[in-house]
Amino acid sequence: MSLTIIPGEFSTFTIAIAILSGFILLFGYVSMFIKERCFLSEAFVALVVGIIAGPLVSNGFNPLGWDDHDEITKELTRCILAIQVMTVGIELPKYYMKKEWLTMFILLVPIMIFMWLVSGLFIWWLIPPLDYLHSLVIAACVCPTDPILANSVVKGRFAEKHVPCHIRNALSAESGANDGMAFPFLFLALFLISEHNVGTAIGKWVYITCLFQITLSCIIGLVVGYIARIILQWSERNHLIDKPSFLCFAIALALFLMSMTGFSGSDDLLACFVAGNAFSWDDWFRQETEEAHFQEVIDMMLNLSVFVYIGAIIPWSDFDNTHIGLEPWRLVVIALLILLFRRLPAMLILKPVMPAMTTYWEALFSGWFGPMGVGAVFLSTIAKEDMLEIFEEPESQPVTIELISPVVLFIVLASTLVHGTTIPLFKLGDRIRTRTLSIASSSSTSQVIRLPKFTRKSGELKRNTLRNTMQSSSPVQDEEEAIETATSHLDEEDFLPEESSERRAPQTTTESQSIRFLEPVNPRHTRETKVENQKTLFTLREIFLYPHHHNKEKKLDLGIDHLNPDIEVWNEPHHVVIENKKDASSTVVIHKTEPDWIEKITRITETRWSKLYVIMALIQCVFIVILQTAICAQNTLEANQLPWVDSNNVLQSSSNNEMIPEKAAYRLGRIKWENIAFIGFQFWFFGMAVDAQTVYQNTAEILVLAVVNCLCAILGALEVVDGVKWLNLLKTTSFTYIYLETAEKIEIALSVNILAFAIIMSYLSFQMSKQFGWNIYKKIGADVRIQKMYRTFQFFVLCLKVDIFTEFLISLFYLIQFTREAGFSEAMRKPDTWLQLIVTILILPFLYFARTAGSTESKMRMIIFIIFELFVIVHFALILKDTFQPENNWYTWIVFVLMGILIDVMTIILGIHCMNNFGKGLLPFVQRGAANKRKFHELELNKTNANNTWQIDD
Repeated sequence: MSLTIIPGEFSTFTIAIAILSGFILLFGYVSMFIKERCFLSEAFVALVVGIIAGPLVSNGFNPLGWDDHDEITKELTRCILAIQVMTVGIELPKYYMKKEWLTMFILLVPIMIFMWLVSGLFIWWLIPPLDYLHSLVIAACVCPTDPILANSVVKGRFAEKHVPCHIRNALSAESGANDGMAFPFLFLALFLISEHNVGTAIGKWVYITCLFQITLSCIIGLVVGYIARIILQWSERNHLIDKPSFLCFAIALALFLMSMTGFSGSDDLLACFVAGNAFSWDDWFRQETEEAHFQEVIDMMLNLSVFVYIGAIIPWSDFDNTHIGLEPWRLVVIALLILLFRRLPAMLILKPVMPAMTTYWEALFSGWFGPMGVGAVFLSTIAKEDMLEIFEEPESQPVTIELISPVVLFIVLASTLVHGTTIPLFKLGDRIRTRTLSIASSSSTSQVIRLPKFTRKSGELKRNTLRNTMQSSSPVQDEEEAIETATSHLDEEDFLPEESSERRAPQTTTESQSIRFLEPVNPRHTRETKVENQKTLFTLREIFLYPHHHNKEKKLDLGIDHLNPDIEVWNEPHHVVIENKKDASSTVVIHKTEPDWIEKITRITETRWSKLYVIMALIQCVFIVILQTAICAQNTLEANQLPWVDSNNVLQSSSNNEMIPEKAAYRLGRIKWENIAFIGFQFWFFGMAVDAQTVYQNTAEILVLAVVNCLCAILGALEVVDGVKWLNLLKTTSFTYIYLETAEKIEIALSVNILAFAIIMSYLSFQMSKQFGWNIYKKIGADVRIQKMYRTFQFFVLCLKVDIFTEFLISLFYLIQFTREAGFSEAMRKPDTWLQLIVTILILPFLYFARTAGSTESKMRMIIFIIFELFVIVHFALILKDTFQPENNWYTWIVFVLMGILIDVMTIILGIHCMNNFGKGLLPFVQRGAANKRKFHELELNKTNANNTWQIDD
């Protein structure tokens, strides 16, 4: 036997390394062109290379053939995610989580709940073998956003040029935190599947997942990150650590923390993110390492490698496996629905309560960009592993185990493709770098004075986040010296960042320029400042540099009965000053050049009821959605224990004692849809509550929401009665009723809680109605005729908002439910189904069309909308015809449909009244974003009619 001196080796390992390293080398040659010119993410390119190198095309290497490839996938993705979330935590600005805690709470709790439930709904709807509870297991895997894919909008030339810094930080922080925050959603579904008693499942979920995994991991991450920072700073001060060790410290810390929390069984990803925040809380480590780029090198190699690996493990053959209920068209529809509706609606609805989202365009961008990648693959391996532990016997294993990997990987494939190529379409502006707060010098056009921001929360000068406003500047003597003296005690970090490399024509000192609004802590107390020049300025220098005269101040009476007696509002030549007599540091200044300065006065002087109202609406939404989900899961489990027959046979059965189990299964299917409808109602209700309180401050809208909330409490009670009826009937049979009994207990608790929330929200609505009572008077003035027309228009717009639920959501739920009962192919053969489908699709565009008809006073648009509403009434009449069924009426849906018809009729009547008011002087007050709108929004409390007589009492 001859000996080969240099044996050739074509092992799986060497082939995989050759492919990965060769791709990294070739990609490196054109990486700048691909990322900075083509705006393609490196993850997308790596995924395509993985598909080509994998078994689908060249079969260069096939990880699916490796022994225990699921374990390899889990550990590989786990390590890379740990490093990535640690990096995200380190790269966030100083004190970021403290400053943006509200935005992060909204992103990590209500929006993640929405993403979880909606994704589960789409998966359950389109994959027949799954029930809703099992679909929630898969939905939990695609719930978090991916920190690696997020790099395409938080790093690089495109991000720096077109994406605002606060949006980049918010998306980055969310992607780092929600990988760990997905565990509660995954294990809630798993506990509900594994435990026969819901109380036991909820109890285990609370103390194992919420307390042990989540809370403990946060504590571990916080302590480890803080101690590591203190020791590293001490070591660096004493010159005990060299540069290479210093640079790789964060990566080593991430891997160490991942292993330590892995030993304890806590959430290692969340611990790494919290540790990264604590480690770089004071920005020291980030500033020390930002020029080294060592972590970026390691990140790029790991990210490219993992997406090549993901591209190679995509199970293409399972995408058309009809034995487990998969077909390509189903996966495509699931991916499209999840990409469009998993995140975007919640972001737009909750935008007013997220300080980091300053415009709806930013909320739209953030809502669209919710990529799913490595985190989803990692969670899918965890879900599959735990499902195998729950169902140990092969014959008892559900099809969910086989569905997890192909469904999740297809969604990851779609997300990487779409989000990796479409982000350049969403430019938030030609230039996004925040402008330096600057005022042109009076002595030279080339000199710029940098000013700090003011806030009303402390006596120090700080940054502010108010919008840019156009201000004009005038020459002022000794301006630079005065400002330099006033700001000499501030550190450099308290100033806004400088603006560099911006192409624009030179300005003179008399030209207007965009600067940020300044809020002096207490501008009325600057009278002690001695400045010679007393010229009237429209710039913010007047607040900072020049005294205010007593004779130019006037205390305003806003006409608000509930105004806190400690708050005083002062009218000055160019500003309105709002003071708290008990807290001088909370003074606020509003400049009169702002287009919405009147509304700002109202919002700032609002009482505690405003914030309490929104908080209670959010608590109600989250609490009721969780309970409704638990009820839905129990009803689904109960229905799976009962025999299922064709719905026509059930409906033709006339005797109450005949086919009780079959009727109960059919009824439980309907109750499940009622639960889903109530979940949709809660999200709609919260959006309307935010809209009523924060956006429009509409009294009628708040009172209508209170009434609707009470009606929902009544409908909840009807559901309890109906459930008890079927529970008693099932007790007369030999079938199990334990799940239905548990569902009824939760249903009773839910009804009591809905009633309690309805009472609380009604009281808050009453208080809010007093708060908003003078809004129309302040907007319109004393003209009673215009006030009446404006109220009519307000009620018309309110009906349009209510139609979003009573028309669109009810119609959508009807189409889904009855199409499932009749069969998709059978339903599509009916002409009325096509009519209902077309009407459902057109509802939302026509509601917006009606709003524009009112704001532009277009009679033709209003007539077209009224004709469409008549078609909607016909559509609901057809729904009502199908809902009335002998011996088995669906009373909840009958109420919903009748309510929809009633609201449609009210919308038509109010639309006709609004159309009759067109051309009578209301147009300036209902235009959206009109340039001349501000002049009609002055405080016209002394306005009289043409005969110079008062319209209302003085």
